[in-house]
Amino acid sequence: MRINIYKDKMRFARMFGAPVLYTPYFIPREDVPRGWRCYDLHGTDEAPDELYAVADTVKAKDRIASILTLLPLKNGRTKSRPLKGMYELTQEELTLAEFCERTLVPCPEPLVRQEVSSASREPASQQRGMSMGSMGSRAAPALYRWPASAAQILKHINSEVNKWLSTFTRTK
Repeated sequence: MRINIYKDKMRFARMFGAPVLYTPYFIPREDVPRGWRCYDLHGTDEAPDELYAVADTVKAKDRIASILTLLPLKNGRTKSRPLKGMYELTQEELTLAEFCERTLVPCPEPLVRQEVSSASREPASQQRGMSMGSMGSRAAPALYRWPASAAQILKHINSEVNKWLSTFTRTK
């Protein structure tokens, strides 16, 4: 089963200290906003239903869940990263917009898929964008505006990155 990341609620969690959205459903990679990351969680052969590691993608039969995050959770050169108990799942369910508001990051807009007329030889293109206040010719809805001053946002991001870095250095 697939999930609509813009409408459906997902569980708030932390993995390696970074805030993530967790869902037991498959997140289509083409729906992941630019700048965001999507990973699959999988188990082992001995315990296939227990969370063991985070990977870019796994076979559907091996996937336990998918997560969506703004921060990288693994080195791009590695196939997967063992969780080693470095995760916390909450019971709190949030939409992507609520997650962005809570973590003080700009909320990405849903992908706009442009239909191409049958006369055109060019393939359909996908536009990905992140709205930060009023950009372009029309103002973004209040939901997509920065929730605080730039100084507050930078302070929060710095705090989250420091938490994430401290958990990363503890795992080495």
